[in-house]
Amino acid sequence: ISRKKPFLKLFEIKNFFLLVVSVLFLIIPNPVNQRLFSIINLQDNSVNERLDLLKNGIEITQNNFWSGVGIGNLSETIQPGSSLRTPIYAHNLFLDFSTELGFFGGLAIFLIIFSPIKNYFHQPSPKKLLLASIFIIILVHSLFETPFYSVHLLPLILTFLAI
Repeated sequence: ISRKKPFLKLFEIKNFFLLVVSVLFLIIPNPVNQRLFSIINLQDNSVNERLDLLKNGIEITQNNFWSGVGIGNLSETIQPGSSLRTPIYAHNLFLDFSTELGFFGGLAIFLIIFSPIKNYFHQPSPKKLLLASIFIIILVHSLFETPFYSVHLLPLILTFLAI
């Protein structure tokens, strides 16, 4: 019992410190928390544009459920006459792929990202726990962005998949 008390006190101190740092982070103005708070600001034009892209992506996916609109054709479908290099995407990896490749394309991307997480639960190990944690982060990030379109993230994701 005496060994647990110092650990509990240290644990309580760490939690208190983490709470204080978190509150200060939210209270003291900085670029990160300003961007965080701008996400819920519906007066911000970029938030409205992102919501419109999500809505358009859902509608296009519903209308082209099995076949999609074709690789790279989302921008042309949303904004006819746009060039191939116009960066219009739905800001959701699974919606982007299901919009362009149909249901099975979106499902394939989901299974590729989910497989390391599932693999950990079938054969737990420290290495697989690390990979599963990384892919949980990628999975959550993919709900709000399209990391496969990033020249920085795609090679990293492919490297982690190869491990």
